Amino acid sequence: MFTLLKKIIFLSLSMLIMAESYAVSGVALGQTRIVYNEGNKEQTITIINNDDKAYLVQAGVYVSPNGILDDNFYVIPPLFRLEPNKENTIKIILKSKKSLPSDKESIAYFSANVIPSSQKTNNGSEDNSMQAKITISTRSVIKLFYRPENLPISYKKSESDLKFKLINDNKLEVYNPSPYYLTFASLKVNNKSISNFDTLIGPNEKKIISIYNKANTIEWSLINDYGGISDNYQYVFKK
Repeated sequence: MFTLLKKIIFLSLSMLIMAESYAVSGVALGQTRIVYNEGNKEQTITIINNDDKAYLVQAGVYVSPNGILDDNFYVIPPLFRLEPNKENTIKIILKSKKSLPSDKESIAYFSANVIPSSQKTNNGSEDNSMQAKITISTRSVIKLFYRPENLPISYKKSESDLKFKLINDNKLEVYNPSPYYLTFASLKVNNKSISNFDTLIGPNEKKIISIYNKANTIEWSLINDYGGISDNYQYVFKK
């Protein structure tokens, strides 16, 4: 009996662990990133349910993807029921900017945890059986950038301002001198794509990237404020 119980518990935990990597069918955020400009009263994001069942949504702004809530922001509503084939607008409001730098962007993470509603039995009541209690939830996380006013250059200008330096034949230093967080959409060295690196580079950050061989030309594009792809840029090392 004890062995059978252990097997049941192991199976249940395995189902829950596997569920974390699955997307909720038909439920999506209306954008892939949020830019909160200083001076804005609030920023909004839409969550859309294209499914035929309802979901419970828990939303918040966090200091890191798996971190604690960010005290600088709050959301309205933080918890709500998302009806079938409906959408809801979530407000993100800046509570305090005292701890946020005024000379560069700050980053936080908006999270929406989506939990399916309980299944109904044939007579219309909720099924409270053991099977119905094993629920699957998924979490969508996107970046939130707080952008102060009066930064010295525009975001568009910062896209082309990245600096590159060869450390040796297989190491490339990338420097972001701008006050913005930049996210690579693509990076090519000698027309060959590089993919094994963290694509986000912060203000005044230097990042070392492994490359295949000595670089002659660098080509890159970035993700813009709307989640689209920027222009393509190129840097050629002097021989």
